Amino acid sequence: MFSIKNLLKLNPIRSTIIITSCLISSLLTVFVRYNLTWQVDLLKENNIQGFLYLSLISLIAYILSSILSNFGNYFLLTKSVQEYLHSIRGAMLKRYSNNIDSSKVQNDLINNLETAENQYLFLVAALLEYAWRQLNRLR
Repeated sequence: MFSIKNLLKLNPIRSTIIITSCLISSLLTVFVRYNLTWQVDLLKENNIQGFLYLSLISLIAYILSSILSNFGNYFLLTKSVQEYLHSIRGAMLKRYSNNIDSSKVQNDLINNLETAENQYLFLVAALLEYAWRQLNRLR
C-alpha cells in the first residue's frame, strides 16, 4: 500500500516541482563548488574585483540552492506525505466503516500512519537528499 510511486502520482505537479527543485539545487551546489576554481585563478592573477564578483555570484547561488532544497525536500514533500497519508486513511475508513467502530479505527490508523511517516517516508527523503549531496561532493 505504501509506495513512492503512489506518493508521486497523488499530485503530479507538486511531485514535479519537488524533483525539479532537488535537481536545480544540486546543479547550483555543483556550480558553487566549481566556481571556487575560477575564484582561485582570479586571486592568483590579483584580480580582487573579479574575485569579489564571483564570490557574490557563489553566495547567491548557494542561498538559492539552500532555499530550493528546503522548499522541495521539506515543505512540499511534507505536504505530499500528509496528503498521501490522508488518502490512505480515507480509503481504509471507507473499506472498513461498516464492520468496525470508526472512531477506534481512525485512532489506530492515525497512530499507525504517523509511525509509518516518521519511520519510513521521511527517512526515504533524508536518504535521497544525502545521496544527492554525496554525488555533488564527488564532482
